[in-house]
Amino acid sequence: MAEERQGPPPGPFIPTELRPSMEADEATPPLAPDASLEEMGRHAREVVGEAQCVPVDITGRDEQAAIWQTRFMQNPEVQWTALDGEAVLLDVETGRYYTLNRVGSVIWELFTGDRSLAEILSAVCERFSVSTGIARQDLLALVTQLRQEGLLQERR
Repeated sequence: MAEERQGPPPGPFIPTELRPSMEADEATPPLAPDASLEEMGRHAREVVGEAQCVPVDITGRDEQAAIWQTRFMQNPEVQWTALDGEAVLLDVETGRYYTLNRVGSVIWELFTGDRSLAEILSAVCERFSVSTGIARQDLLALVTQLRQEGLLQERR
């Protein structure tokens, strides 16, 4: 573990291809720069769709949001293996492959359903040289993407 703290991982904390993307939709006009939080929420629901929205408090108080107490686990229909420090995931239902970098692999292994997302965030910050703010944003992005792809589910 000590060797992992020697510096930040090369490249982004979570690779760009695993982050959710927001593409412009000409049917939905862009927000005004001075838009309120309510307007931003409404706009996000219109662009992304109600079913894909994950409630996150964008005011900075998201530590108390329910998402941080949620315990996630790997979808049992996903087979995976570690290769050279990265994880290769296969969704058996769809036949799609996914890869996670070294940091994403560590996080993936923590999705056992035994730890809350807040506990996983804490473990990531302890293990790697990353600020809590960056780790929080990237962890939420990874969880969102993994859930959208059906690779991750809430422990019931």
